Amino acid sequence: MWYAKNFLVLQLTLLCLQASPSHCFHSATSNVEYDCWPLNANSNNSAVIDCQGLGLEWVIEPPNTIEKGMMYHVEYRPIATEDFYTNRPGFANFNTPEELHDFCDNTSCPENPRNANMDNCCVWHANIHTCHPTVTESREVCGPWVANGQLSTHTRTLVGTILTTFSADIFVNFVGTNVIIVHLRVGSMQIVLGREILVRPPRECGDGVCSNDIGESCDTCPTDCCPFTFPPGATAGIVIFCVLIPAVIALVAAGYWYYRRHKLFFDESWIIAYSDIQRVPDYRGFTGSLVNVKNLKPEAETGSRTSESTLHSMKKRQLFTQTGIYEGRTVAIKTVPRHDIPLNNTIRSEVMAVRILDHPNLCRFIGATLKDPAHPAIISEYCPKGSLNDVLLNDDIPLNWGFRFSFVTDIARGMIYLHSKKIYH
Repeated sequence: MWYAKNFLVLQLTLLCLQASPSHCFHSATSNVEYDCWPLNANSNNSAVIDCQGLGLEWVIEPPNTIEKGMMYHVEYRPIATEDFYTNRPGFANFNTPEELHDFCDNTSCPENPRNANMDNCCVWHANIHTCHPTVTESREVCGPWVANGQLSTHTRTLVGTILTTFSADIFVNFVGTNVIIVHLRVGSMQIVLGREILVRPPRECGDGVCSNDIGESCDTCPTDCCPFTFPPGATAGIVIFCVLIPAVIALVAAGYWYYRRHKLFFDESWIIAYSDIQRVPDYRGFTGSLVNVKNLKPEAETGSRTSESTLHSMKKRQLFTQTGIYEGRTVAIKTVPRHDIPLNNTIRSEVMAVRILDHPNLCRFIGATLKDPAHPAIISEYCPKGSLNDVLLNDDIPLNWGFRFSFVTDIARGMIYLHSKKIYH
């Protein structure tokens, strides 16, 4: 029997209009419960009658819970026992059970259901309607007499034999507890099979709720059901992305490195015009050093006009490597004995190698005067104490063991740096 059970909480069942259980149609929870009424039944005359061997059952039952507007499919069929054929309710034109058997089992109904009646069709009306929540909340009986204004669904009327399985596709647009009614007219009786359906507001993938009852799953809605599961192909895409991005970065870095080396290889900004170097006047001559000063002889021995006092004055001066002024700074000038140095790839490679050297114990390369055949020279950073020979032969520099150890250490550091750059002296 259909009663209200936990109506305030779940609204899952329907209360009857009258207190007597005989005035309510049954629920379909066991798939064999139904109720019968006469053709003239209404809300004021809702007493059920004996079905006289006629039954009704679901073949494909409706769901218990659906989403508003969701389509669902149902199938149902009538069942007739031998009592039905013996009692022949409303079939007065048939004298024997065999005649009714033949009529209900084999007789085709009119193509237009509007023309069907109990005289020319066994099941002369079959359809489904759904009572919307206003009916269930008012505690009215949702029977075959419900007015169209209280219906939320009314399927097309079908007709057929007692052996026919009827089907319909249904959707409900009223949120709340709705009652689906399968309604058949057979002879002079109406038979109804009912089922309550809880209709929920529409839900969508992405609302944060995994609604299994409306078909949401990890496959159909991973956002709600499996938020930490990657969709198909995403893992492979991430792996490819993680491999591709470093590869692209490496290619760009390699391309930039190659561009810089290529640019540095053909760069000729290191070639200096000898005329841009301002010579510093002294007593040395072009390649003179402190050694030359020490080797000078008195005027009597060499025939030179240099007086002995002048020689003594020169010996006291700190005369170091040949120097000049280039771009406002003092530079060391190393004369190259060759006058025909070709600017080929070998020279470019060597120049590029020394241009990138940067160490406190190395003299930094500045440039060369290769395009001036008369004055070929290498221009480098100027060391205030001169060349190695200048230091060793300078009487003003004490060569104690502390200085010697420091000197050797600096040389070793410079050599280690050169070897780390694959340059071997």
